[in-house]
Amino acid sequence: MEKILFSIQQHLILVDDLNQSTKRLKKFAKENDIENISFESKNRQRIINILVETQNKIERLLGAINTRISIEHMDVIRTWKLEYNKISESVQKEEEEIIRLIEQSKKNLSKEIASVFAKKERFKGYNLGNVKK
Repeated sequence: MEKILFSIQQHLILVDDLNQSTKRLKKFAKENDIENISFESKNRQRIINILVETQNKIERLLGAINTRISIEHMDVIRTWKLEYNKISESVQKEEEEIIRLIEQSKKNLSKEIASVFAKKERFKGYNLGNVKK
């Protein structure tokens, strides 16, 4: 049971790390900071991979229990599941907002590129270097 409790503690720390990473990612998305979005996304994905691995380990350990679980330990497991679900819902809402922000940045960047291209094309028309004297 000690392995399970230790793994639950690690899992909750990882869930908090994921939550913090998601908040940083949202901040970078609001600031349109592409470089940090990329860096934080990779870091966040590593956290998710470890989180999934830890959760699978906990579920395997819980499935392998042959003895009765005390009420205190059951309360810990229930609290862990509730906390995890609550934070997961919060992170999912943040992710939806991040996606919306990134899509808006993408649209703005596309408009800006189109505008620069159009200005460049118009400027070509004013190039007097090709005029015969």
